[in-house]
Amino acid sequence: MSHFSSTHPIWTGSYDVNLILAAGLVAILCSYLALLLILTRTDSGRERECLHLRLLGAAVAMGAGVWCMHFVAMSAYRLPLTLRVQPDRMALSWAAAVVAFWVALSVVQRAPSRWVAIGIGGAAMGAGIG
Repeated sequence: MSHFSSTHPIWTGSYDVNLILAAGLVAILCSYLALLLILTRTDSGRERECLHLRLLGAAVAMGAGVWCMHFVAMSAYRLPLTLRVQPDRMALSWAAAVVAFWVALSVVQRAPSRWVAIGIGGAAMGAGIG
């Protein structure tokens, strides 16, 4: 059984390759920035305070980067429809991604067991992406 009746046209879509490439570039640059923030060490006695700021910065970079990459990649798919953006839902999905990446990075930084950290951190990142 078809999802479209005979009175509705079958919609065909197309991709904008430039936007797909831009989405990939955004993901790469934001991931690189997050890694730089996490791996940077300070010589001062305020390592703990700096760690919190670095985790927050990396979470914002990763969460915003993944969110932006998905948004740009989804915009690359063109359909003959008019889509409306809901700013409140967009802000909520952005915040959810940032929080999920902050949880993931915090767990990985603090966990005593590497395998536990990878499991919990990976699940949090997967939730953020989802």
